[in-house]
Amino acid sequence: MAVMLIAASAMLVRTLHNILNDDVGFEPHGIVTASLASGDTPGTRLLEIQKTLAALPGVKGVAYSSYFPMDYGNWSAPLLRPTDPPDHDWPAIAGYRAVTPNFFDVLRLSVVRGRGFTPDDREGTPYVAVVSTSVATKLWPNQNPIGQRVRSNQDPDHELNIVGVVNEAVDWGQPRGSQYEIYVPFAQHPNWQHDPIAFLRSDTPAAIVNEVRATLRTNARDIPATVALLDDRIASTAASRRFAMVAMVAFGGIALVLAAIGIYGVLAYTVTTRRFEIGVRMALGATSDAILRRTLGGAAVMALTGIVAGAAGAFVATRYIAKLLYGVTPSDPTAYLAGAVLLLVAALLGAYAPARRASRVDPLLAIRGET
Repeated sequence: MAVMLIAASAMLVRTLHNILNDDVGFEPHGIVTASLASGDTPGTRLLEIQKTLAALPGVKGVAYSSYFPMDYGNWSAPLLRPTDPPDHDWPAIAGYRAVTPNFFDVLRLSVVRGRGFTPDDREGTPYVAVVSTSVATKLWPNQNPIGQRVRSNQDPDHELNIVGVVNEAVDWGQPRGSQYEIYVPFAQHPNWQHDPIAFLRSDTPAAIVNEVRATLRTNARDIPATVALLDDRIASTAASRRFAMVAMVAFGGIALVLAAIGIYGVLAYTVTTRRFEIGVRMALGATSDAILRRTLGGAAVMALTGIVAGAAGAFVATRYIAKLLYGVTPSDPTAYLAGAVLLLVAALLGAYAPARRASRVDPLLAIRGET
């Protein structure tokens, strides 16, 4: 049990470290977010609010998006190329988001091919889209995706012309290379302008949070807003993993203590019942160090037996937390090694006192006591 819990907690510790330190495909540091519950507020009003926020001291840029970068599953939908038979399976399912032209610049989400959006991408002009590298690779392998056309089930009435390709923005629930995303211009899709998120880039994001709140209260009193740092938003996505990690670490620690106490009890009893045997061995020439090593060796054998059984159980049990893992697999050897080493150390610590007592047995007293 201890090995299973320690292995699982080690995997979750590495997962949390990866989430908070991994390359997420864009630059989240230096971003203040404002979630606007705008409802049916006209797009022109939203653009006015955007200009007001952009004029704040210390703000380098403001962009809108229909949802957060890592909220992949909220508005995902199948994609279909013109050459795909309508009665066939959709070749990919992609997150669908509407963004303003400067979104990629503000989030520093690199355009690796083609272009991003411009103010010319508005209502009345040909419908365009930017896709993630994974979509481009999936739908048009070994082809130039620029100029290709695709249709999303989120907006099946409009065929989209691909004008650019950007890096993937991480979703913790998806492995790299399968985080399909399609971006469309904010101005071309009025139906997607409800409740947008504003992203403000600043060198001092924490210092402007209160000013952003005050500006929204003054200039958009009728629109409820939630203002926070994007870093905090990312940290909150790891909340379930953090809770599971703390629980696993706590239970793993308890299991280690119980394992050490159990081995101590078994060896203490063994030393007491084998006192005569130990005395005879020492009378025949066994040294105290030899008795100590022999007793500790017995504890190590017990621990190794438990390690093997625990590792087998952990290999099965950790499959159930696979969805919580990021950047680490359920068969991660480091986690199993950590569990094995910690259990072995706990076993030897628990065995040391009985082993030391055994090495100090007086052979004459032990033999007389038994006879």
